[in-house]
Amino acid sequence: MGFQTFLTKKYILPASAIMGFFLFSTTVFAGNVVSLKAFHLASENKQNVPVTIAHVFKEGDILSSETLGGRLPDGSVIPLQVNKKATHNDGSLRHAIITASFADFSANASKNITLFTKPNENMATGLTVQNLLDSGFDAETVLNVAGKAYTANARDFLQNNNLLQWLSGPLVSEWIVGGTAVAADGTAHKHLAVYFHIRAYNETPLEHVRVDVIVENGWTMVPGPNLFTMDANISVGGSNVYSVMDLDQKHHSRWRKTFWWKNEPQIYAQQDSIYMQMTKAVPHYEVTNISESLLSGLRGRDIDPMTVGDFRESMGATGAHKSIAPLPRWVAAYIISGDKRAYDAMLANGDAGGAYYSHYRDEQTMYPMKVTDHPNADLQSTGGTGEFPSVSGGNDGVSVKLSHLPSIAYVPYLVTGDYFYLEELQFWANYGPMWRERKTRNYGDGLIYGTQVRGQAWGLREMARAAYATPDDHDMKNYFVNMLNNNINWYNANYADPAGYKHNSIGTMDAKPARRVSNRPWMDDFFTYAIGHVVELDFTNAIPMRDFKGKYISGRLGYFGDFCWQFPTQYGGSTGPDELSIFNDFKELFDFNWGKLSANGVLLKDVACGTPDMQAWLDAHDPSYAPHQLHQIHKKAGNPFVATSYYANMQPAAAVIADSGLPGADLVRERFFEITPVQPDYSSSPEWGIAPREQASSKPRPSQPQMLELKRK
Repeated sequence: MGFQTFLTKKYILPASAIMGFFLFSTTVFAGNVVSLKAFHLASENKQNVPVTIAHVFKEGDILSSETLGGRLPDGSVIPLQVNKKATHNDGSLRHAIITASFADFSANASKNITLFTKPNENMATGLTVQNLLDSGFDAETVLNVAGKAYTANARDFLQNNNLLQWLSGPLVSEWIVGGTAVAADGTAHKHLAVYFHIRAYNETPLEHVRVDVIVENGWTMVPGPNLFTMDANISVGGSNVYSVMDLDQKHHSRWRKTFWWKNEPQIYAQQDSIYMQMTKAVPHYEVTNISESLLSGLRGRDIDPMTVGDFRESMGATGAHKSIAPLPRWVAAYIISGDKRAYDAMLANGDAGGAYYSHYRDEQTMYPMKVTDHPNADLQSTGGTGEFPSVSGGNDGVSVKLSHLPSIAYVPYLVTGDYFYLEELQFWANYGPMWRERKTRNYGDGLIYGTQVRGQAWGLREMARAAYATPDDHDMKNYFVNMLNNNINWYNANYADPAGYKHNSIGTMDAKPARRVSNRPWMDDFFTYAIGHVVELDFTNAIPMRDFKGKYISGRLGYFGDFCWQFPTQYGGSTGPDELSIFNDFKELFDFNWGKLSANGVLLKDVACGTPDMQAWLDAHDPSYAPHQLHQIHKKAGNPFVATSYYANMQPAAAVIADSGLPGADLVRERFFEITPVQPDYSSSPEWGIAPREQASSKPRPSQPQMLELKRK
């Protein structure tokens, strides 16, 4: 299980959230926000040990006039550097990168740190680039391609002063440098570039310097993008630290390796999982004991370049997958448990996202490309004027599909603050608009409607997360915010507005008009969750669309009285009687999809929902049915006890509507989360186990013994 901070005036937990968690401390100070736990993984005692993490905060917890301090349980205050990155709409702190320094840390020990608010203060200046150069630090990458060596040297980039300062202050500085790899004769490689993210902690002499090395094949408009086979050698401080031979690097991909010059501070900072969920930056999961079998089976931190980790090589492959959900399985396991094994797997897979051809960097701006700058470029038409150059090399079996787009780097960025993950988030958030045909997306507007509903859901989800997490002063911030608003406005005008040409009485989506007779309710539920998540991320202009989608959840759970709430999910169904029409009400929807089923000459539509008569009908239809199997009729929905069933797929959507305050929200909460005997076991597959943030009653969901009793009945 995860861990629990102590309660403060800013952090009041529901009673149900406290189960299974322990308190860091019994001491409470005014202004406390949240606590962290730092684990020293070294087998010997150390002095002056630094650690850097990132943290997301609830709106209003840290005002614009405030910053943070750090306090140990004995009341002593430790040095803290807070680099503010993103703020909420009210100006309070949303996301920051925080660095602490411990004067001493015993071997294999842990320390609790309480973050508390204090007035803003001017931070002392820290290391300069010249300090780093004077220390003798160097890093170099040599790429041997077709018998020719191309070199990128960190000192050269630093001395040319073409850099981005990512962190600055009294404890740590970080610079982002890099560019094209160049041969000894001065020839620059047309496509390959190398970047160094250099993080140096302020000490005399320097003892802890981290360098991320990123090799990228991703220019946007340079002709002839291709797969390149290379030998790569990386040295830090004059010593070779990594080599790989015969590496095939696909077009528009990148890979990352991280090294330490001199000493690596071996600290894992575990965040408060409950507070993280309370920020609404991530979903609110059921209180779940993550299974040891899941945690022990996760991959470790290290991952080879150009391998896809736990994702599918072909994202478009059919069937449920542990990466396809509001967040992937290993990320959900990390948020719930705080276990370092889940943390390591999450970061390894965050690195693995670089292996896909979704990384288009604008060679003019050096940032991920913007469709506003390239309105005629899309991935479905290449080679023409203003379009992407035609690709002449293969993809080595790897492919991307918007309909199966996983969330790869969002939480890794939220909890580490690593610039690599920020750019991964931006690259992936840009994939949907970049892939959509330029006229459909309305050129620079970046609209993603018109594809599969699940593709719209996942594309909108990542776009909103990039808009939410990108730093306020970053060049890409307004781009993602504006593009998200373009999409929200389109959905509001065409679906939520009663005058919209896609508006309908049951709140359903319509990816393509001819598909109304083969609707996939679970895809629709993906979108309902996504638009509810957009609202939770404080893009309140999406409320009309969320409210429109709420009908399709509350209606299938019987709010309008015309749809039996015991049958809310199925694999496929119809939202209309023909290809061009949508049902007028939920009675028509239920009768068409379920009502024609018969047992002993009695039609299902003529049986009262939730009554003994319904159980008698089910017994007559198939005596093996029990209440928890109602969704198995004709195998339309699979076993609802399975944590990846269509019932589980509906749960995140039901959770955001239960929290919406809409008419019917309390009924959704009651029927889906409180009185239902259906409760998937999410201990080994937690990705769909999302619950309402607010509980209207204290009635818990049925326990496993209660469900077994229901089965026997």
